[in-house]
Amino acid sequence: MKFWQNFVLFVCGLLSFQYAGSQTESRDLLLPECGRGVLICNQDTMALQKGKTDVYSLVAEKLNLNLYQADNELLFQYLDSCRTEYVFSFDIDETLLSFGSCELSFECSDLSYVIYINQREVPRKQNNTLRFHQQIRQYLKEGKNEIRIVIEPVKPRLDNVKSEDYDILSSEKRAVFRHAAFQFGWDWAPRELAGEVFMPLKLHFASSPCRVLNAGIQTKEVNQKSADMSLSVMLSDSSNDVSYAKIYYTDKNGKRFKTKKLELVSTRTAGGYCFLNFDFSISKPQLWQPQGRGEQSLYQAIVKLYDKKQKEIESVETRFGIRQIELVREKDSIGESFYFVCNGRKLFAKGANLVPTKMHGEKYSSLAKHIDLVKDCNMNMLRVWGGGFYLDEESLKACDENGILIWQDFPFACALYPADSLYLQGVASDAAFEVARIASHPCLALLCGNNEVFEGWENWGWKSQVRDTAVALSNYDKLFKQQLPQIVSVAAQSTDYVHTSPIHGWGKAQSMTEGDSHYWGVWWGDSVFETYTRKVPRFMSEFGFQSPPGKSCMEQFFTLPYSKDNPQFAIHQKHPRGFELIDNRLKERFSNVESDRDYWQKAEITASDAYKIAIEAHRRAMPRCMGSLLWQLNEPYPAISWSIIDALWQPKAVCQTIKNCFAPFLLSIDTYSSPDSLFLYFINDTYYDVAQSCTLEIRDEKNQTVFQTEILDHNFPEMASRKIFSLAKNSIPNFDPTRHFVWVKSNGVLLKQNGDSAEQNAVLFEQNAVSNYAFFVYPQQLENQQLFFEIRNQWLQENTNLKRRNR
Repeated sequence: MKFWQNFVLFVCGLLSFQYAGSQTESRDLLLPECGRGVLICNQDTMALQKGKTDVYSLVAEKLNLNLYQADNELLFQYLDSCRTEYVFSFDIDETLLSFGSCELSFECSDLSYVIYINQREVPRKQNNTLRFHQQIRQYLKEGKNEIRIVIEPVKPRLDNVKSEDYDILSSEKRAVFRHAAFQFGWDWAPRELAGEVFMPLKLHFASSPCRVLNAGIQTKEVNQKSADMSLSVMLSDSSNDVSYAKIYYTDKNGKRFKTKKLELVSTRTAGGYCFLNFDFSISKPQLWQPQGRGEQSLYQAIVKLYDKKQKEIESVETRFGIRQIELVREKDSIGESFYFVCNGRKLFAKGANLVPTKMHGEKYSSLAKHIDLVKDCNMNMLRVWGGGFYLDEESLKACDENGILIWQDFPFACALYPADSLYLQGVASDAAFEVARIASHPCLALLCGNNEVFEGWENWGWKSQVRDTAVALSNYDKLFKQQLPQIVSVAAQSTDYVHTSPIHGWGKAQSMTEGDSHYWGVWWGDSVFETYTRKVPRFMSEFGFQSPPGKSCMEQFFTLPYSKDNPQFAIHQKHPRGFELIDNRLKERFSNVESDRDYWQKAEITASDAYKIAIEAHRRAMPRCMGSLLWQLNEPYPAISWSIIDALWQPKAVCQTIKNCFAPFLLSIDTYSSPDSLFLYFINDTYYDVAQSCTLEIRDEKNQTVFQTEILDHNFPEMASRKIFSLAKNSIPNFDPTRHFVWVKSNGVLLKQNGDSAEQNAVLFEQNAVSNYAFFVYPQQLENQQLFFEIRNQWLQENTNLKRRNR
C-alpha cells in the first residue's frame, strides 16, 4: 500500500513541475483484450481465453482432459508437427485511424512465423528475431480488422537439420532454432514444441513513430554521500536528433527532484539499436538493498529528451534503484574467488535456480504472484537458468520490490550453437532489447552467456561429435566471448558478465577452487550426502536432490498407486535414473517402507537431508564459499523433480528445511570432518557484530541429556562463520552413535549497529529459534528410529523469523 501512496504522490508532484513541452498523445490496444482471438490447428478453431492461449491448453479443454493427468500428455505429442494460426479480430474507429503511426509488438516462441494484416502479408524487417516490433499503420482500415500469425511446425524442420552444416551436435539439433531449450524435453519436463505467440499483442497508436524503446537508469558508483548514475536511452534506429535530457524524479518519501540539463555523453550501437548515454549524480542516495540487508528504496522518474532547438521529443516514465553490485573474481591462495559485493559489502548468495513457471502461456509471471515464497525461504538471489527465457517485467518488478537479486543466463543451454551471420544477427537484436530492459532493474546482479555449454565442450565428449573442432570452438567464442559481452557493455554498462556457468565441470579439481560450480556428484554420481561436506566450491550455483510434489499436486495429476511400477505415475519422472537414485539414498537411510505413502514421505525427508547437509556445509565455509543456489525453485510440469515448490505453487516438505538452513543466524553441527570429534559453528549472515550464547546437549535414545555445556561468544563479527566449540566423542559418557545425538539451541543473540546510523543503541534480534540437531548414524541404525522423526519435526516447527526489538 505504501508503494502506491508514494506513486500517487509522485504523479501529483510531477504536475507541479514547470517544464517546457507536453507529452505526445497516444493510445494502446492490447489483443485479444480489445478484440477477439482464436487459435486454429488442424482446421479446428478454438477461442483464446485468459490463461489459455496455447494450443496444448486449448485442445485439452476441448477434449475435456487434464493435460498432465496420468499419461494424458502422450495424446498431445502430434501437436509438434502441426501448423498453428493465431487470428485476432478488432475494431478501429475514426479517432484511432487519425493517428499517423501504429506499431505492433509481440513475441513468438519460434522464428518461423508469418504475419498477415487484413489478408496482406507484412514483410518483416528482421526475419530472425523472436520479437516483432514494426510500423503497420498502412495495413489498417476503419471498422473490422484482422491480424493473422501463422507458425510453421518445428518438428518437421528439426528432422531435416544437418548438424554438420553448423558444426553442432547431432544429438542437439535444436540449437538451430530459437525455442526455449526446455520445450524440447528435459529431465523435469516433456517435449512440447508447438508454436506460440505470447500475450498480449500491443498496438501503439501515436501521432508519430515511437523511437524510444527503453529509458533505463543504472548505477555506476555509489557511496553514502552521492551516487554516480547513468541514463541509457535505447532508440529504434541510429538516426539521432537528441541533444540533451532532463530527469524529474521522486524518492520513496515522495520528495521531488529534477536534474540539470544532461548533455549527451556517448552514442553506441548494439543489435541494430542505438543507445544514448547521459551521466548525472544524486546526493544523499537512498540505497536499494538485497532482501535481509535493508530497504528496497525505489525512485520514480520521468525522462524527457530534447533536440538542439530545446523542443521536447519524447517523454518516458521509468523506475530505478540506486545500488552498486559487483562480481569479484580474483586470484588467491586457493584459486579464484567468485562472490558478489553489493553497495561495498560482501554478500553470501542464498537462493535457487528459476525455470519457466509454465510449459506454455507465460514465461515466469507466476513468480510475481508468489514472490513471498522466495522471501519466506530466506533467499536473496535467483538464477534464471539458460534453458528458458529472459525474465519478464512482472517478475523483475516483484524482485525489485522484494530485494531478490537476479542472475540472468542468456537463453542457451547444454548444446553447441551456430554462429553464422544470420543467426548471430537475430540473437544480437533480441539480446540487446532484452538486456536493456532487464538492466533497468536494480535487482539485476549478473549476466551469464550460457548454462553448461563450455562444460559440455570440455567434459562431455562433444569434441569427438563435431565435424571441425576448430570451427565449433570459434563459433563458441563468436557468440559467448565476443558478441554477448559487447552487447552487455553497451546495454548494461554497470553489470558484470561471465561467458558460462559453471567455469569448470564438477569432475575437475578446479571446480572446487575456481569460480562457480554445478556439483552433481551426489545426484548423477550416485554419491552419499556426506560428499557435499567434502565438495565445497567457491560458489555453488547448482546442486540438488529429487523429491515428489505435494499431496494436492499428486492427487490432481498422478494416479494410484504412487509407484514406479505404475506407468501413469512413472511418466512424471523424466530423469532416466531418477527412481533408482532416489531409492539408493532412501534405502541407505531407512530400513523399511510400509506403503506408497510412507515411501514418498521418506523420499521427502531424504531430499530434505540432502539440502540440509549441503547448505550447512556451504555456509560453514564462508568466506571461502560465498553462494549456495539450489536446483531448483519451481517446475512448470507436475514432476518428481528437484524443485522445492511444485507445479501448483505449493511448497514441498523440503521448503521448511531450506528456510531454516538459509536463516540469518545458523548453528551448524559438523559430524563429518573428523571420526573422533564434532564441531559446532555459528554463522552470522547479517551486517551486525554479534554477542551470542548457546547450549549444546548430547542426548540419548530416550531424549535425556547426558552431556551439556554453555558456549559464550561476546565478539562475533558480521558476515562470518566460525567454529565456536569442539567436542571429542570419547568425552561423552558411554558414547554410542546408535543411541546418542546432538541438540543445540541459542540462548540469545545481541547485536550492535555497525557504521553510521541514526540508531546507535544496541538492539536485540530474536530468531526464534536458532537451533539445530545432528545424528551420528543413519535413522535405520538408531536404537530408537522414531526419535529421529521427533527431533527433526521439533527443529522444523521452530519459528525462524527474524524479529527485532529495542533492548
